[in-house]
Amino acid sequence: MGNRIVFVVFVVFLAVGAITGCASADQDESAASRTRPAPVAAPNPDLVERLDSNNALASCAYSFSDETLRDRAFAFDGTVLDVRRDQDPKAPASESDMNRVEFEVHEWFSGGDDSEATVWVPAELITGDRVLISGEPRWGGAAMDDAIAWLGCGGFTVAYSDGAAESWRSATN
Repeated sequence: MGNRIVFVVFVVFLAVGAITGCASADQDESAASRTRPAPVAAPNPDLVERLDSNNALASCAYSFSDETLRDRAFAFDGTVLDVRRDQDPKAPASESDMNRVEFEVHEWFSGGDDSEATVWVPAELITGDRVLISGEPRWGGAAMDDAIAWLGCGGFTVAYSDGAAESWRSATN
């Protein structure tokens, strides 16, 4: 039954990506001039399953929408370069052990401009995973100060697809 649910979620994700993935002819010049990595037709099913298993545990103060994505301190398209289990000395002991993930950033939607970013990610990512990731500074401050990924709640961190990236691009411009 679990595989059937993952398959249905995957198919729905592809359909939404196909519907929202068409670039408009009146795209602004800055979005059109961005360097884009090689296209990815569909998200990695293994990554979708790993993120979805984490999403089931999410408690949501905000549901994902264009508006709530725009309200996040950072959002980018990135590929995992390194994952290390780390202790956040500012967090309570029950929340201090988490993945600290280094990303190669392909495109910033908001909150930064560096070619790499490091984010606390409460999900299992592996080197080479490509995600659209958004979130907040964990303890306040600038966008990428102790940045932590938002997961669940409909799509704040998702497996990369061309359609999802276009949707994020449109939402944040």
